[in-house]
Amino acid sequence: MKKLSRKEETACENATYEIDVRKGFQLAGFYFSVEAEHSNCKGLARNNNLGTCDSGTKEIKIETGYGPTQTSETFIHEILEAITWHYLRDKLRHEDLVRMSLGLHQVMESLGVRFVIRERKEKL
Repeated sequence: MKKLSRKEETACENATYEIDVRKGFQLAGFYFSVEAEHSNCKGLARNNNLGTCDSGTKEIKIETGYGPTQTSETFIHEILEAITWHYLRDKLRHEDLVRMSLGLHQVMESLGVRFVIRERKEKL
């Protein structure tokens, strides 16, 4: 997973549509949950991962401490990981998946679409 440069982050700061992905999504007949990691470089990012996709448990975890643009790009990367596992049986090289996720992220941002993980509001 490639961390976005400051230039890329700045160029993409004005998303028109923010889609909250915390509710999860359906893929190949399965429900995938999406959770935020707030480890501040201690958890996922410690191993140079900004996200993980576990196709066995159907869980995606995303490190959100790098800003909304990076969160969106990481979400796209992780859903492509899930798609690759379910439909291509991991036949796509990871370096190609990285390039595809960055390209798809650029297209979505240019259309004003960003994937976000909103904080859950505490119940009183």
